[in-house]
Amino acid sequence: MVTPAAAPTDSGVSASLEAMVAQQEALQKNLETASNKLAAARVGEILEKDQQSEKLEIIEQPTIPQEPIKPNRPKVAALALLAALMAGVGLVFVVELLDKAIRRSSDIFGVVDSKLIISIPYILTTAEVRRRKRRIVFLVVGFAIVTIGVLIGAYFFLPPLDLMIAKARVGLFR
Repeated sequence: MVTPAAAPTDSGVSASLEAMVAQQEALQKNLETASNKLAAARVGEILEKDQQSEKLEIIEQPTIPQEPIKPNRPKVAALALLAALMAGVGLVFVVELLDKAIRRSSDIFGVVDSKLIISIPYILTTAEVRRRKRRIVFLVVGFAIVTIGVLIGAYFFLPPLDLMIAKARVGLFR
């Protein structure tokens, strides 16, 4: 026979048993989920160690460049020219520094006693004076002829200045 006090105890025990079973099932699911995650992590770690896990995903198709990025030929040419000029100047500097030739009166005074040295002034002849004047006249006449030739060429071969300015404003000379 079941006593009235025992009946509520059986229902409490069965409810607590059902709660414990549900808790056990939830814990079992959590354990399975954690085990699956651990297995996936171990597989990922193994693949990463073997470098097999690299994935390549194409986001955007590559395009062929319109202009080359490297080498920048004008920059390379300018740097080569600059390096050549610097090397030339450096070479001239070193050669002049190491050259022991006599160039100034102070160099001569370092070699010979100053009492033994006198200076003789240069005397111009009339032929040298005429040659110098003729050379100056030829240079002035030649410069005038070249200037007139350039101006005539510009007049006949170049468009008018106002037309060139209008084209430059529109951007046709690019």
